[in-house]
Amino acid sequence: MAETVQNQFGGIDVLINNAGIMTLVDTGNEYNDLNKQMQEIEINYNSPIRVLHYFLPLLKKSKNAVLVNVSSGLAYVPFAQAPVYSGTKSALHFWTLGIRPQLKPHGIKVIELLPPVVDTPLAHGADIAEDDNLKPMPPERLADIFWKEFIRGKE
Repeated sequence: MAETVQNQFGGIDVLINNAGIMTLVDTGNEYNDLNKQMQEIEINYNSPIRVLHYFLPLLKKSKNAVLVNVSSGLAYVPFAQAPVYSGTKSALHFWTLGIRPQLKPHGIKVIELLPPVVDTPLAHGADIAEDDNLKPMPPERLADIFWKEFIRGKE
């Protein structure tokens, strides 16, 4: 895919890692589907690492390179019904902190977006959006907040 992007567009300035699936799982139940849990780790954590690896040469060529990793507020406050999701988003958070100083010398700005519950199919699939106490944020509002903070230089 990186080669296709290079050939069709000549490069990239912004790479957004916004992968995420959430599996509700009771780890006290030995009949849980282990493959689904491993897939969740692959998508939520391993995929952003893999995508950066392949797109890194393109980002290094950009004069305004930005990497945006979308983790989650659940990186800080675990959601007991989705422990793998919370764990992967926590891992993504710490990976983001770790790579920021490594990518800085290459002119790549690393941003982490830690959204609250957002009104998305993922939130509805986990019945989070239906929780009256949470009031999911509309995606457009999150995008507006992100853009305002990005322009101000917040990482």
